[in-house]
Amino acid sequence: MEVRIDIDSYFEEKWQTIMMSTFTMVATFEGKSAPVNQIIPDTPQDEKLYEIGYQNSLNRKLRKKSNLSLEPPTPTERLVIHKLFTDQKDTKVDTSQYIAMADTKMQSIDIVNPQERNTNNRVFGGYLMRCAMKLAWAAAHMYCGSQPFFLALDEVVFHKPVNIGDVLSFNSEIIYQENHAFVIKVTCNVLHYRESPTTTNTFYFTYTCPEAQLRPISIYIFLYPLICSAPNLFSS
Repeated sequence: MEVRIDIDSYFEEKWQTIMMSTFTMVATFEGKSAPVNQIIPDTPQDEKLYEIGYQNSLNRKLRKKSNLSLEPPTPTERLVIHKLFTDQKDTKVDTSQYIAMADTKMQSIDIVNPQERNTNNRVFGGYLMRCAMKLAWAAAHMYCGSQPFFLALDEVVFHKPVNIGDVLSFNSEIIYQENHAFVIKVTCNVLHYRESPTTTNTFYFTYTCPEAQLRPISIYIFLYPLICSAPNLFSS
């Protein structure tokens, strides 16, 4: 089921929605999925909200199928990557004004304490979101050099639970910038002794800095021609 929460604020003598969030909830019983009561919309407003929830469900399934770990970039995404490459290759562009993605990386380490547990004795998901947002805000501030403003948080999926006492590593990186807005990716990993980290969450925060002159993000342009020619190399 999908739960929607709207936050309204009284501004300029009227109530205005300043934030909207949706939560996808799953009912469980003894560790297995359980049925939930069917919702029947009564009013036109209910029908409209129900249709929005239905479309959100379809979009989630579509995004899952189009995951980059499963499918290659779409034609539109390829055009964006190609434009970034050509812009940075243009000799008329001052590449010194760019900032490399690698130079935007930041990291924080946290040890989970018992007060952050939920009813299942796991770490409360809201705590992980707060830690990720704190790092994202710090990365945004260091990138633009002034007060960043939060715009949006994309869908958050909890891939694996986090236990009390786990050592967490939060890693941030600015992955896209356009005009005064930019996207920060934050990954949450559980660190293990002599083992590879386990990724539990990936967050995508969008911030804006209207008053700052943002430096464009530089991708690894030296890899792009090699990636594009790889199919031809293997086919020859």
